[in-house]
Amino acid sequence: MKKKVAPKTIAGEVGRFNNHITRFIPHDSLLKNIHYKANPKLT
Repeated sequence: MKKKVAPKTIAGEVGRFNNHITRFIPHDSLLKNIHYKANPKLT
């Protein structure tokens, strides 16, 4: 079994950051934010 280490990738850092801020931001608006940034043409 692998030991847990701090993420070294950008994706890992973003994931940790998102996990941190979900406590302060409603989850649905956070998801809309991410989808809007990832796919601006959809909205």
